[in-house]
Amino acid sequence: MGERPGVLGAIFFILLFCGFGVGLVQRYLTSELRTIVKLVPDDATVVAAISVEQSDWDRVLDYGTPDSRTLVRTRLEAADARLSELTGLTFDRDVRPWLGDRIFLAMLPPRNVSNDMDPESIATGYSPVFFLPVENSRRAREALVRSSETAGELVERDYKGFLIRDSEAFSIAQIETMAAIGPDRSSVERTIDAYLSERTIASVEGYSDAWNILAGADSAASVYFNVASASEFLASQSVGKVDEIDRPSVRTQGSMLALFLADGGIEVNGLSWLAPSSDRRYDRDVPTPQIAEAIPDFAAIALAGLDFPQIWQDYLRDSRVNALLPIDPEWLRTALSTTLNLDLEDDIIAWTTGEFALAAIPAPSNQSPLPLGVTAFVDTADPKPADVFFEKLDRTVRERYGIPVEPIKVGDRTVLRWTMRQQGLTVERGWLTRTMAFFSVGASVADTFVGGVEESLVDSPDFRAALPSQGLENRNGFFYADVATLLAEGGLGTLRLPPEQDAMLRAIDSIAITGGIHDERRSRYDLFLRFVGSEE
Repeated sequence: MGERPGVLGAIFFILLFCGFGVGLVQRYLTSELRTIVKLVPDDATVVAAISVEQSDWDRVLDYGTPDSRTLVRTRLEAADARLSELTGLTFDRDVRPWLGDRIFLAMLPPRNVSNDMDPESIATGYSPVFFLPVENSRRAREALVRSSETAGELVERDYKGFLIRDSEAFSIAQIETMAAIGPDRSSVERTIDAYLSERTIASVEGYSDAWNILAGADSAASVYFNVASASEFLASQSVGKVDEIDRPSVRTQGSMLALFLADGGIEVNGLSWLAPSSDRRYDRDVPTPQIAEAIPDFAAIALAGLDFPQIWQDYLRDSRVNALLPIDPEWLRTALSTTLNLDLEDDIIAWTTGEFALAAIPAPSNQSPLPLGVTAFVDTADPKPADVFFEKLDRTVRERYGIPVEPIKVGDRTVLRWTMRQQGLTVERGWLTRTMAFFSVGASVADTFVGGVEESLVDSPDFRAALPSQGLENRNGFFYADVATLLAEGGLGTLRLPPEQDAMLRAIDSIAITGGIHDERRSRYDLFLRFVGSEE
């Protein structure tokens, strides 16, 4: 039977990508891309293409608020100042006249990594290599001569028939129509070795197909992740080193993202594909979750998916090597056991086999000092184990912590409420249907969905406008954040962000991520970042 890729993993992956703020560009059928795939070593961890077209950046600078636009302009000016400090060059005067419409960046992993190396040594061993398409060789040489006045004297040498120029700051060589620039001699030499041996990303399984599926003449950005190489790095950074013999094999070969500048925001389309050695198969007949229809249309955050036990198994597998995952499974097991006398797998995950959703719902006006109630919805094939879990949980909090658990009426339904000592903190739980349970913590919000909602989130115009337009129609999960509502409702609580981060966050109207199955070997993830001021 086919498997379903975890939408939570997809969401984490895409949010991580966006959190690093990568601004990248690609157009597949260009001579630059036909050249670059013959140059980048096949073990490169990340390969990105970065637009230098003025029209693209002008459009980016139209997004958001005046404060966010000013911040982006300031950062671009700082980058140009840094370029001038290092090389004596400015981008518009010295680089743009000979450069193509995009530059490329590859991150090469350190060679000969062993399990006894310390994480810092491995992290600092990564080498960036920039690839600049040269459209005017004369002007490029003139810029190189000017840069030597700041970067230091250029020393020429031959490496396997290629002329490499070394300075104290960088090494550079021209290969076909590309100038390869690295911070050291080794990175440029590795690029030449890959080119001569043809061991480049052009030979990576699934790479070309992904370009064809995602890229197009109108795409504005792209980035490729070598998942096997990235996994090696994450394993090296994990707390408690994992011996290579004990490390789970990598099932995903690669992931690719393409970015489009759309009306009102930025859309990112992503594709991940399985390694040739993996016998895993995805189930193409995955239904779109219907459980989100229980969430009211004014929810500030919502997430929906299928088959939580499968997602948890994937998370357990990944947690063995991935230091970036936010929750340690063993810590969670211990915390639930010692505080609530619960077994995570047997008492909770075992019955969560159907659809599930999580929502942050604003409290009705003036009814709670807390701004939101966070509610989990779970549809189960067998309600009996769920009832056993809830009864055990109620008994534990009542007997161990002295928290009263009392039935209340919400419409014609009975809901159990914990009366907490903390002012405004409420826990409510119950059943919406014979098979759909809910559990809510925070502000009291049960009356916003028990008995049905006036309009569901998935049917609301704001939600539909927030979805990626190029995503798959048959989605097996989604994440949605109405950032404007979250901020207006005080959803960040007492958290105060630094001014720059706050300005960028307030420029965002909403974020939506969807996940689905492209075919039995590939999964699809799409994101739309909608900015404040977007036309309805």
